[in-house]
Amino acid sequence: VAVPDAHWGEVLQAYVVLLPGQTTDEEDLLAWCQARLAKYKIPARIEVAGALPKTPANKIDKRALREQAQAQG
Repeated sequence: VAVPDAHWGEVLQAYVVLLPGQTTDEEDLLAWCQARLAKYKIPARIEVAGALPKTPANKIDKRALREQAQAQG
């Protein structure tokens, strides 16, 4: 999701839900992205989440994710 940034205006923040029993951290995920994605597609931040919020239509609630990112600073 796009979150506000003082320098760029907005930056990409990714949320990742891991499969049961799997572990990783933000550095490993960013390294994976840097090896496989164009520079402009690499998220500025990656957060490992237990679950993603859903709308009543069972779609990912991007608004809730943006609000969560803004609350974290």
